[in-house]
Amino acid sequence: MNATAIIDEARVSRPMFLCRILLGAMVLIPGLTPAQDLPAESNDPQLIEARRLFAAGNLQEAEQTVRQFLLSHDASADAHELLGYILFKRNDPKSSLAEYMSAGRIRPLGAPEFEVMGCDYFLLENYALADEWLTRSIESGNKNALALYLLGRTKYNERRFEEAASFFRQSLALDSRNIKAHTNLGRAYEQLGRPEDALAAYRAAVALDASSSPADPDPYAALGTLLTEASEAAQALPFLIKAAQLAPDQPQLHRQLGKAYLDLKQPEAARTELETAIRLDPQSGPAHFLLAQAYQKLGMTEQARSEQDRYLRLSGNHSAPDDPLSEARSLVESGQLSSAEQVTRRYLDLHKNSADGHYLLGYILFKKQDAKASLAEYTEAARYRRPTAHDLEVVGGDYVILHDYSDADTWFTKSVEWDPANWQALYYLGRTKYNENRFDEAVKIFMRCLESEPKSVKAEDNLGLALEALGRTDEAIAAYHNAIYWQSGSANQDSGPYLDLGALLVTNDRSLEALPYLQQALAIAPQDVRVHRELGKAYLHLNKLDQAEAELEKSVEFAPNDAPTHFVLAQVYRKRGLTEKARLEIERYTKLTAAHSTDSAQ
Repeated sequence: MNATAIIDEARVSRPMFLCRILLGAMVLIPGLTPAQDLPAESNDPQLIEARRLFAAGNLQEAEQTVRQFLLSHDASADAHELLGYILFKRNDPKSSLAEYMSAGRIRPLGAPEFEVMGCDYFLLENYALADEWLTRSIESGNKNALALYLLGRTKYNERRFEEAASFFRQSLALDSRNIKAHTNLGRAYEQLGRPEDALAAYRAAVALDASSSPADPDPYAALGTLLTEASEAAQALPFLIKAAQLAPDQPQLHRQLGKAYLDLKQPEAARTELETAIRLDPQSGPAHFLLAQAYQKLGMTEQARSEQDRYLRLSGNHSAPDDPLSEARSLVESGQLSSAEQVTRRYLDLHKNSADGHYLLGYILFKKQDAKASLAEYTEAARYRRPTAHDLEVVGGDYVILHDYSDADTWFTKSVEWDPANWQALYYLGRTKYNENRFDEAVKIFMRCLESEPKSVKAEDNLGLALEALGRTDEAIAAYHNAIYWQSGSANQDSGPYLDLGALLVTNDRSLEALPYLQQALAIAPQDVRVHRELGKAYLHLNKLDQAEAELEKSVEFAPNDAPTHFVLAQVYRKRGLTEKARLEIERYTKLTAAHSTDSAQ
């Protein structure tokens, strides 16, 4: 398998035709190789010849020449580095790494070597080590556009989307015409729930690609798919058509086009694309499923039944009501909620009495924060099958979205009664009790939750919040410390305990003690408005007005409608003698509170 294919299979959450990882082309496409061209020069004739062969594209002969040289010069760092780079270009990352390790035992490696090693680990799908070596390369002075882009790709595959977006932006600041960086920035924004920013990034990539040769289908496919998911199939169509023209052998593109045509109520065009998709990939169950919908809309009942049967055979031996929904479940898992909703609704067009279909649609709508529509689907589903404890948990979640904590309490309680071991439902019940200001009950529920899931950071943190609300400050501080300690070895820490402990210390005039906790919360969640606000308050209490102003202004930038931040910022401005600015902030605070803006601390 070549490097492109290996990276194409990296586990990311877009459909495969959108996930042809742009880094994968770095081995094959000029301008997308790591920053180093060739390792350090050596005057030895054999290595000079190896470089000449490499430059001419004769990688196998170049490798043979270097290996021959190493038989009598095994202590040559130049030779090991050159061989490592050749093996990287030949898509042999394990052997490449071995050569760089050999070179490193002879002399210290530099930033360019770290970059290639990071790419080797990316090819091996070891994203943690890819992250480590690419970061090391950049920190060693190799802060070029490509290195930043490669680290962004690595962060994306680690599902650290905020960091990925940051590195893509840094890469674009150095090379604004990098189509792949724009496209992948869009993907990161999608994962962060910022569709408008994602669309802007994709459109930038498409605009650049218009003058590029050869053209890249990825930005067109990404833009078309996102527009389709946003129920803008008419806008999506030209981009999907362009992507399919650029990559006509990609079945996923024809399948996506077919879905767009179905949304536009053009079943004949959908049929053409979906039949093409199946011709290219006869084993694609979802394509057969969609083609069945197209045939059904064209009145081709027998063909629709036949395609439905093929879908069922390809999907395994599950029962008919469950199986056609597997595509939708997969889409939910990958975060493509709009597509999942469309697939489920199409299924329900044919199976109106499917309990599984209605329960799944209810869950999708809950994930999309459409609580009323979700509750309607759960009500419909219950007509055909008794709900599970998990179903009741989601119903409780719907009522939380609606701020109806009384009904949320009812359904979470019922869910816990049906499945007492479900610590997640217990946690949500505790949160609901807290929002009802029933703090004693919340404490008991969180303690039950911790019995089911010992050392749950979320449960211990929220136990601290409930104890704090009861005025049991010392116990609350102990709970926050426990939560912090329990996650001390985790790579993905929760900012909550640091923020909550810091905020409590600030409230109790212990701002100096609070600072390190709030700074750690900021390192974990740099865009959390509450963290900046609490840091601003701490600096205000310590009379560090410059820092207080900076943090509070950042908080306002992230959440301009957060009334408490405007109030605290007004105090800072007043202390600095900025009377007019203070007056404006008080006006903003008054307007927001009059509009019933609330301080959502959790």
